[in-house]
Amino acid sequence: MMGTYAEVLYSDGWADLATVAAKAQSWRDLLDLVKPDLVIADYSPAVTLFAPSHIRTLAAGFSFAVPPAVPQLPNFRTWMPADRDRMEKIEQRVRDVVSTVRASFGLPHTGSLGEMAQPRHNILFSLPEIDCYSARDDVEYLPPPISARDKAPIAWPEATNASAATKVFAYLYGDNPHTERFVGACGRLPCSVLAVLTNAPKSLRDAAPPNVTICTQPVDPLVALNGADIVVLHGGTMAVSALVRGKPLLLFPTQAEQMTTSLKVQSFGAGLMVQDVTGKPDFLGALRKLITDPKYGLSAATLKEKYAHLDDANTAKAVADRAELLLAAPP
Repeated sequence: MMGTYAEVLYSDGWADLATVAAKAQSWRDLLDLVKPDLVIADYSPAVTLFAPSHIRTLAAGFSFAVPPAVPQLPNFRTWMPADRDRMEKIEQRVRDVVSTVRASFGLPHTGSLGEMAQPRHNILFSLPEIDCYSARDDVEYLPPPISARDKAPIAWPEATNASAATKVFAYLYGDNPHTERFVGACGRLPCSVLAVLTNAPKSLRDAAPPNVTICTQPVDPLVALNGADIVVLHGGTMAVSALVRGKPLLLFPTQAEQMTTSLKVQSFGAGLMVQDVTGKPDFLGALRKLITDPKYGLSAATLKEKYAHLDDANTAKAVADRAELLLAAPP
């Protein structure tokens, strides 16, 4: 099971010299055709590692996609035992292949894999507290870009006890086998729930309790996040958008990247994580705690105050401004 960035690359064929050389040459052929001065990449390790040195590179994406510049890449599955010997051997193999290919193009080829993989500048759509690897000093943290969308007006449903209703915004996979359990838990609590459940079956939509509105298409995220008291997600960058607004989170991770984020949010005290350990994840208990215990909201509020200077409506401009600075600098 993959536990490091090197193992992710290894699973994609990066231990094979011919495969990596072909990837690198393909990108360099494309760059030679387009002749950019700057490349902005999300998850594009081949561009970052093999672009000609005169082309500036800017990474702008989630922290998971950009490894830290450290001698040994960390294990991101911190909740599981790590086979460090295996991880080190895989990283060394991938590093040797990368180094050989970089050398063939006349690029610097010493240092660790993490060090060679660094772009000219990193913008991570994350916060130091929930960086998938750990807080870093050599990156720029920003909330992910978010803007209003031309969607239908949001109508929060009435709760049984409307005077004490907590507004809950959920963005989950509607076809996850446990989403029905989440919807049922909401029906037992004094909350008004707007749930965007992609691919939710008609049977689930028809059976939703009166205090739960299920949407299968995206809604305006600004309106939903700003109006909610609690946000329910699998993980991902929307967790950052919620935290900079001071919204406590209920997280139900379905893969490693989301699990890493969920553990960090829970450790900070700004939310709770629900896991499928017994086959019956306890959404009811977790939601009840978030609704009744103010400590989660207070922890989330500290992040809102700390990052009050960040405005996700301006993230796209911030990336563009950074790109202009890189273009103005020597190659």
